[in-house]
Amino acid sequence: MIKANNLALHYFLPVCISLVVLLIVDRTSVLSYGHTLLLLLLISRYLLDKEELGRNFLYFHYYLLFAVSFFCIFRYQDPLYLGLTGPEGGVGTDDVRFYAQIVHGKDIFYLMKVSVTRIYSFSKFLIFLYPYEVHTPLNIVIINLLGVCFIPYFIRKLSFELFHDQMLSDRAATLALLCPYTTYFGCIIMRDLFTATFVISAMYYFMKKQYIPVAIMIFLLFRIRFGTIAFLAMGIMAIIRKDIAIKHKKIGLYNAMMVFFILVFYFAYDYIQELSDGKLSDNLIRNTNGGFFRGTTIATLISLPFPINIAACALFFFFVPLFTIPQPSPITDYYLVSTVFCSFLTPFFMFFLWYYIFNAIFSYFSKKDRNLETLLVIVLSFCFVLGTVSLQIRHKTVLFPFLCMLAAYGMTKFNKHEKNNSFAITAAFIVIQLVLAIKAIV
Repeated sequence: MIKANNLALHYFLPVCISLVVLLIVDRTSVLSYGHTLLLLLLISRYLLDKEELGRNFLYFHYYLLFAVSFFCIFRYQDPLYLGLTGPEGGVGTDDVRFYAQIVHGKDIFYLMKVSVTRIYSFSKFLIFLYPYEVHTPLNIVIINLLGVCFIPYFIRKLSFELFHDQMLSDRAATLALLCPYTTYFGCIIMRDLFTATFVISAMYYFMKKQYIPVAIMIFLLFRIRFGTIAFLAMGIMAIIRKDIAIKHKKIGLYNAMMVFFILVFYFAYDYIQELSDGKLSDNLIRNTNGGFFRGTTIATLISLPFPINIAACALFFFFVPLFTIPQPSPITDYYLVSTVFCSFLTPFFMFFLWYYIFNAIFSYFSKKDRNLETLLVIVLSFCFVLGTVSLQIRHKTVLFPFLCMLAAYGMTKFNKHEKNNSFAITAAFIVIQLVLAIKAIV
């Protein structure tokens, strides 16, 4: 009886609810749902542990709930954009570009700022995943959920491989699942969560010494977003650093090699940029003189003297997004889903995690845990890449799962000796955000 109940809970009930909702909202997406479900089960069958199949099935349907909700809200707020985020360069984002290319401009009535003949690699990737006629953006949004629904699984596996603590791993996976930032960008037509999944899974397979899956993930990253390779390179170097520190006790030699590697990368950047066929920015530190960055905090920080600008930008990306009280957009007069999820719910979610994150950071200085040190190196390295090559806050989708892992460490291995320090800095940080948020609307 228990097994039958579990079967109904994990499979039959979510499918029935999803089909009813899709038949009401968008009948054309039933095919997309069935096709995606088949791919999900096939991928899960060959990649996931057997005990994870039902759990991952529920993850997919959890994200599907948000995806359909976003689609309905977007379609209601601006029908011209068919259920996409909205005007590009205004309240919308790159999903309007990807969708226009996927349908080759068919039935697109909004202004397209992209070629429908020179197709982006990510658009080709989604066309490959969904080789049927596309009727609405929700058809593609559902297939795009494959990019986000594996994040909790691989964070659980990577956490366990790093710390060998099941409770810590389960907490890291749960926090990664609940993170509003990854939820938002994973449930619209964007590549950010695909690239995050490829980075995290490649790091896990590298730790397991399974190099064929690592090569596959690297290939996919090259195809979808070339620049994200920098995150994976930093993550793998942090893992190698741990192995050298534990097995060979030659951490000084490794650090020297790291410095050498970074210097070679810096001086060879022009050649690497040429090899990338323009997929990397013209400089290692991304240019902020364009209109997109004009007047932003990032532009101010990057204009500081070197190397203060690098440290300031890395610190900035560690903490953003900061808390904002949602207000109707001055452009559209309605509340933006992006603002609610990214600038309100995400910082609010982090209010509950900073205490444990700071506790984990302070704990390192007293415990000198090599595995914790590796996680901290990964987090700091990703902040460095975000503050130089990337400079886009939405690319922090690759960092949030590791912040969740760091918070899970603080929860599971809480250091009581650092309780007061952790509380003081967390309380100060939250109060500052709340004061600034209130001043902004007064």
